[in-house]
Amino acid sequence: MTKEETTKILAVLKGIGVKFEGDTQVIIEIWADCFKEDNYLEVNKAVKKLMIQEKQLFQNGLIAKIKELLIPENLFLDSASAWNQVRQLMDNGYIRDKQKIKKSFSKLDLIIQKVIGSATILEEWEYDVEPEILNTVIKSNFIREYNNLCRIYKDDLKNGGKMLEYLQPLKLTDENKENIKKLESVTKELVKDDKSF
Repeated sequence: MTKEETTKILAVLKGIGVKFEGDTQVIIEIWADCFKEDNYLEVNKAVKKLMIQEKQLFQNGLIAKIKELLIPENLFLDSASAWNQVRQLMDNGYIRDKQKIKKSFSKLDLIIQKVIGSATILEEWEYDVEPEILNTVIKSNFIREYNNLCRIYKDDLKNGGKMLEYLQPLKLTDENKENIKKLESVTKELVKDDKSF
């Protein structure tokens, strides 16, 4: 959002009774900086939604409330759906086939993968855990950890963070692939020349 757009948002908020205390220019600068990565129309929509939800708005905490409304509601699966994905994967019988389980595990939502850790954990759950414990203790621990991670990522998004981007598997560019090949060939030459290896 630009400073001009920020000024429009602040004018709307002031028009509905929000009292901004302090130097007007400083307030505009702070708001413009907080919303510099956000789209004006999205912020405007969030402000309208907030105006409907709240009876009275105050300067303190207003930026955080608007930022929270900018996060899409369907960004993460609910914890029950996440657990159902895990159970479906286990019920498909892939657990007995290491290649299929690894491939299926990699197709799970990235946050689900992070909560579980690896495909071998699913194997352990299948073979070493009684069904009652799987459906009570492990399920509740999974749901708690999944909800915690979703909350952490949502908080990070509110603050303009990039944690979700780091969950994505790294993609090798052509330049990086070329550099890796060069490094491998140099390493092979060094190993071939050095008889101690």
